[in-house]
Amino acid sequence: MPVREALILLEYQGLVRRLPNNHVRVAELSGDCLDHIFELGLALEAEVLEKWADPEELPDEELEFHRYLYEKCPFDFQRKMLETFTEIYLCFGIRARDHKLEKDPAGGLKAYLEEIKQAIIKERGKINAGVKTD
Repeated sequence: MPVREALILLEYQGLVRRLPNNHVRVAELSGDCLDHIFELGLALEAEVLEKWADPEELPDEELEFHRYLYEKCPFDFQRKMLETFTEIYLCFGIRARDHKLEKDPAGGLKAYLEEIKQAIIKERGKINAGVKTD
């Protein structure tokens, strides 16, 4: 792929930005920006999962699961957003996590279990907030 086309693709994906003098610069992605990207991506995935996914067809492998979701989306724009989210941001996050696990399996397992614990605590809070006591 020629460099010009690659830069256009990277700009479309939000990884570089074009300057007024037609130069390009790597986009700055702050923690807040990444948090927002993941919130949007997960919200779109939740909608696809709820409305169009067949629970019997859901793949077990992590990336294949996310790819299945964007392929099931009936709207071109939303599908392209989910594809970019999956292939750029999610793939990077999964690879970074897996690399960290390879370097420190015990620490990675501990972090993973902490994530699960926090998710359970969060869900319990939602359940408890919805239950009225007399």
